[in-house]
Amino acid sequence: EGAKLGAFREVWVTRSDSLGRDEIELLQVYVLFESLGVKLVGVSEPIGDRTMFGFGAVMASAARRQFLERSKEGLERAIREGRFPGGVIPYGYKQEGRKHTARLAVSDDPVWRTWTESEVIRQIFGWSGVDGWSCPKIAEHLNALGVPTAYQKDGRCVRKKRTSGEWTPGRILGNLKNTT
Repeated sequence: EGAKLGAFREVWVTRSDSLGRDEIELLQVYVLFESLGVKLVGVSEPIGDRTMFGFGAVMASAARRQFLERSKEGLERAIREGRFPGGVIPYGYKQEGRKHTARLAVSDDPVWRTWTESEVIRQIFGWSGVDGWSCPKIAEHLNALGVPTAYQKDGRCVRKKRTSGEWTPGRILGNLKNTT
C-alpha cells in the first residue's frame, strides 16, 4: 500500500528470494515495484536488472524445492527408523530420548485415579467402537469424570493463555484419527 501511495522509493532486502515463495511471486513483486518506480536494493547480493533478477528467482525457487524435498525425505527416514520427528506428543504417549534418539513410548503415567494416559485413549476407542458413543458424548463423559486433557496435564498454554482444559468433540475425533 505504501508503495502505491509513494511513501517510499526503495525497498532494501537481505536476499531477493525473501520477497516471495516461488519464481512467479518474485517476478510479480519485481514488476509491481518497477511499475511503481520503487527500486529494489539487495543488501547481501545485488538485485540486478529484470533478466538477472528473473534468473536468480528461478534458481532460488529450484533451491527451495530441493530443500523441501530433502527435508521431507529426512523426516520420512526418521519416522521409518522409529524416531520421533518432533511436534506435539500425542496423548497416551511420552517422548524418551532427545533429538536423534527421540522415540515415542506408551505413557504409563497416571492422569486420573488409576487410569494412565494410554488407558484414557483405550477408553475413548472402546466407547467409540464397542459402545458406539459419539465424539460429543465421549467428550461430555470425560469432562464429567474430570479426566485432564493433555494441555491441562502438562500445564501448557496457547499463545500465553491457559486453555479451557476441556475435552471437545474435535479433540476426541483427533485422538481417534491419530495414526500413531
